Amino acid sequence: NVHKWDTSAPLLQLVLHGADISNPSRPSVLARRWTDLILEEFFLQGDRERSLGREPSPLCDRRAASKAGSQVGFISFIVRPTFEMLGNFCDCSVMLSNLQAYKEFWEEELATEKRLQAAAIQQASTATVESTTDTQRPATSDDGGAVEL
Repeated sequence: NVHKWDTSAPLLQLVLHGADISNPSRPSVLARRWTDLILEEFFLQGDRERSLGREPSPLCDRRAASKAGSQVGFISFIVRPTFEMLGNFCDCSVMLSNLQAYKEFWEEELATEKRLQAAAIQQASTATVESTTDTQRPATSDDGGAVEL
């Protein structure tokens, strides 16, 4: 019971934290725009770190970060638990519904990203095998006969 707490500071900190990370709980059009802006800020930080000869911080490396993966993780492990906790004190049903829809969007994007990566790896693997096989075949003449090298 919040009325029996010695101080309301923990609740106020939770509300402030929820406001800070609330972008994925907004309507999808706004949430996607904020995702792009925030990730670009992270990537600029990573670019700066790389230019200084440092390894980019996690999620700040535009060459390695998965936009979809970062959003699924952020929602699952940070945003949703925060809003579920806030739900004990106020109505967060609209925000939680938006979060669910936004998470599902990013899960679909992540699945597509993984399929494309798997296809690219398979294609590269096939090209490597074909290239290796071509170099191991004996040279042939125009009439298909073997040629002495």
